[in-house]
Amino acid sequence: MLFKILLLVAAIIIAAALVVLHIKQKITKKSMLIGVGTVLSLAVIVAVVFTVFMETTVTVKGDKELTLNVFETYTEAGYKASNGLQDVSEKVTVNGDVDVTKVGEYKIEYVYKKGNKEYKAYRTIKVVDTVAPVITLTGEKAVTVSKIELFKDAGFSATDNYNGDITANVKTTTNKISDTKYEVIYTATDTSGNSATAKRDVEIKDVVPPVINLKSYKTLYVIENNAYSEPGYTATDDADGDITANVKVTGSVNTAVRGTYNITYTVSDKWGNTATLTRQVVVCSKDDAAFNRICLTFDDGPSNDVTVQILNTLKANDVKATFFICNYDASQIPILKRMINEGHAIGIHGYSHDYAKIYKTDDAFMENINKLRDKLYNDTGYYTTLMRFPGGGSNTVSKSPNGANNKGAMTRLTKRVQQEGWQYFDWNVSSGDAEPGGATADEIYRNVTNGLGRKRTNIVLMHDISSKKTTAASLQRIIDYAKQAGYSFTAIDKDTPGCHHPINN
Repeated sequence: MLFKILLLVAAIIIAAALVVLHIKQKITKKSMLIGVGTVLSLAVIVAVVFTVFMETTVTVKGDKELTLNVFETYTEAGYKASNGLQDVSEKVTVNGDVDVTKVGEYKIEYVYKKGNKEYKAYRTIKVVDTVAPVITLTGEKAVTVSKIELFKDAGFSATDNYNGDITANVKTTTNKISDTKYEVIYTATDTSGNSATAKRDVEIKDVVPPVINLKSYKTLYVIENNAYSEPGYTATDDADGDITANVKVTGSVNTAVRGTYNITYTVSDKWGNTATLTRQVVVCSKDDAAFNRICLTFDDGPSNDVTVQILNTLKANDVKATFFICNYDASQIPILKRMINEGHAIGIHGYSHDYAKIYKTDDAFMENINKLRDKLYNDTGYYTTLMRFPGGGSNTVSKSPNGANNKGAMTRLTKRVQQEGWQYFDWNVSSGDAEPGGATADEIYRNVTNGLGRKRTNIVLMHDISSKKTTAASLQRIIDYAKQAGYSFTAIDKDTPGCHHPINN
């Protein structure tokens, strides 16, 4: 650079000298102009030649400013460094790097060091994201609902090539197009400002019929010449809400004539969707009702809490039941007397419920039931011949090596108890309240009501020890169902048909 300045100054001085000579008329004007032009031209030529062949420079090949899409490969275009006529590119140091996985601006520095002086060039690379996110709708892009309030979005997701999962950033807007058309707009924007939209069309059209729910049961039983009272019903529609008032009921019941009568319930919503449901009412004789009989039985009591709750429910519904009891203490004698006074039957389950002890020998078993029968008689004056084997007549614990290990015990004992005047009863409906882990009140209710059968005596197995609170809680619903379904309740007596399981030992 200094050389260029000195050259320029020299050229100016020479040109000025020529002008002075012309002024002093030492040379002609033409000669002056030629001289000045020649001097300046030579100066320019010398400067250019020096610049090209003598100056030190660093330059980049390709573009000094470059834009790449994120994740696009960056390829270095190269650089050149000259020290006069000498190529010193191999002595250039490159500083900086480009991370194509991150949006941003990067600067690459190219440095050639000559002595204490550095010669530099730069390249700027911008990594940008220009790709919009992708929104994916779950389910159909066009849906139909009865009213917009019932629209439930099936879901969506949004992904971006740079930001990844941006579902959480999606914004939804519901626009009303008309009374029967809506659109849901989904918008997703990435960190670079790229946006995408998706649309779901929602048509308002009620194609769902109403739902009629009958209070009580679909099949009801009425004793001949007794009054039939409609239990009631409700009707709801997903769009119209409660339309119970619109239900039309047709059909009638003549309780003076036995038979099956149909009561039909019909309702329509505002869109004309119609629902129909039929209830059957069976008018039967007292003898028919008695034939569909239920004997509720409760094992392992008495207890001071659950047994009392059960007795309260039975009394409130005028239902008689049978209690197969185990040993009790003096505080529970009033409970036993209450059973007797309220017309329930008491049977013997056993003084002890320890399988290994009571089934160890046949005599041990007989002593176990006779001992409790004698105690009951002494405490209450009640004598019973009813009994139930612990584990039932089909139990195998009596022969288990880990139990009594008394092979053939049940084959012998089922005969012996009858020979000695006892009547034993197993069961044909199980409440499931003795299953491992217990059972909820709803489960007990379903087990019993699903297990009932017509034209037989249903002997239902339940338990009334303190841990069976769900049994007591289910009892009212079971009684309600059975009465409305045409069943009658009775305690077990000497005339009750025996219910015996197959013998497995």
